[in-house]
Amino acid sequence: LTMDFEEGVMVTDKKSLQKMNINLNELSYTLSRAFSEMIFVHGFVHCDPHPGNILIRPIQHKGVQKVQIVLLDHGLYRLLDESTRVNYSGI
Repeated sequence: LTMDFEEGVMVTDKKSLQKMNINLNELSYTLSRAFSEMIFVHGFVHCDPHPGNILIRPIQHKGVQKVQIVLLDHGLYRLLDESTRVNYSGI
């Protein structure tokens, strides 16, 4: 068992996200893109992606504030076979 403390606020804490000047549209886009890439490109499925396992924090990237997603609880993943991944991406 490996544990580490990660800073961030829950993805559902809209008030805290707004206080940190997190752009909620950018957050929504980045979150959906991250999960889509994991599933449809790489075939990995995080099996417990509830809001308590998703933290958000701001980071600076090339002088611009961006959103960083911190996924927690990596205890259960599934790897989709190629056929399932491709078929699933076509839905």
